[in-house]
Amino acid sequence: MFSRIIIAAFILLVTAFEASSNVVEDVVIFIRDDVYDDYSRFLNGRKPIEVKDFSGAYIRRDVVDMIIAQQALSLGGFNKSFRYHKGNANYRNTKLLEDGQLLLSLIVCGQ
Repeated sequence: MFSRIIIAAFILLVTAFEASSNVVEDVVIFIRDDVYDDYSRFLNGRKPIEVKDFSGAYIRRDVVDMIIAQQALSLGGFNKSFRYHKGNANYRNTKLLEDGQLLLSLIVCGQ
């Protein structure tokens, strides 16, 4: 349930941002180091839209959420690129969101 909420929020925020700004080339997403590393290793050079099987090494709920959200956006016609910034995101993301400097955050709480 929580994953669906994150995906819906991701899609809503990115879609709203897309509609209000044609100037931005990339959408910046701040993400925890470990999630980004597993995401990159799981994709292993593939584009998220190419993923059909979510089994194998480095797969986890956070990685699945990222890929499914990007697939949904792509299928819906969203064509911006994502630029990821790795790091300890919890406090920083909250502050950046409050200051209006961050569109969205892919932070998934523990299970």
